[in-house]
Amino acid sequence: MPKKKLNSSNAFNDLMAALKSEFIDGLVDAQNVFHYQRVKTYWEVGKDIINISERSNGGLSLGPKLYGRISAEIQKQFNLDIKSDTVKKIVYFSRNYRELPKESTLTFSHYITLLRVKDPVERARIENRAIDKSMKIADLKNEIYKLNIGRHKVDNNNTETIAIQRGEPYIYRVHSVRDIYGKIDFVIDCGFKISVPVEAGDHKTKLDFFKSNTCVVRVEKKDGIYNIISDDERGNKVYTYCARVIRVVDGDTLDVNIDVGFGIWLHERLRLKSINAPEAMTNAGKYSKQFLAKYLSKCPNIIIRTSKEGMYGRWLADVFALKNCIDPYKIAAEGEYLNQTLLDEGLAEVYK
Repeated sequence: MPKKKLNSSNAFNDLMAALKSEFIDGLVDAQNVFHYQRVKTYWEVGKDIINISERSNGGLSLGPKLYGRISAEIQKQFNLDIKSDTVKKIVYFSRNYRELPKESTLTFSHYITLLRVKDPVERARIENRAIDKSMKIADLKNEIYKLNIGRHKVDNNNTETIAIQRGEPYIYRVHSVRDIYGKIDFVIDCGFKISVPVEAGDHKTKLDFFKSNTCVVRVEKKDGIYNIISDDERGNKVYTYCARVIRVVDGDTLDVNIDVGFGIWLHERLRLKSINAPEAMTNAGKYSKQFLAKYLSKCPNIIIRTSKEGMYGRWLADVFALKNCIDPYKIAAEGEYLNQTLLDEGLAEVYK
């Protein structure tokens, strides 16, 4: 049966589809061969370095001096730019892989990353998973990170639940202040020992809102003016703020910039209320901090609700976060309660 003839447009499209398939398949295969050849070469080079240094009767000692010497000589003789740090990794790779790994899509960088897992059995399991899933380096690092998190969790099988009450930002108490001359002024308590006079130039309100010495107001900004609205029903929502994380100090401590309202930003160090993470220098403490930092890296804004100033001058706070959300009202209403999350993940314990 004669082959079907194609018009010029269809023929060219078919040609490009065929070329695309050949290029992609062929180049991917070539790349995989190249990567495995590098793995094989580095493994064999590492074995040579180890074996010859062991037979040198102390003439060659593994370490930075020898690695630097090897690097310089490779550059000189073969014009290959292999840094001394790479030579060190080659030796480390060969020493920890007694047998040459079977041919796969994994690169030398994959194997160096896998060496973060000290248990050979666990390492082999993750290696096979990386091959099956065609993991990139970032995916592999994340897999190992999750493994380490599991190993270093706090022993906290009976996780307790922390009682909380969600707040709402830009809700404040108003107090009357009498001076020694008997004059009464009204001030808005912004928390953190900061107060703002009610009748400042860019505020808009009426003093007859305030029927007693203490009441609650909601502040809304419109056209550059802060509108102060009486709202006694929200008395249980106060001391709640939008904030931005500046630094994760450890597994239960944050440095933040806090929007206390009225254009005032405050830099403070907060301690997450009711929990205690392991000491920062321990493995468990390091993983608690890593978890918290990774989680908050996706949270441009957080919501904090402060209760009191704790030890060492740090304010105690409930922290709420919602990934990729900047709306403070939505975070306050729907955000994940981070104090409880750290408990549930086994990365902290209840502080009593």
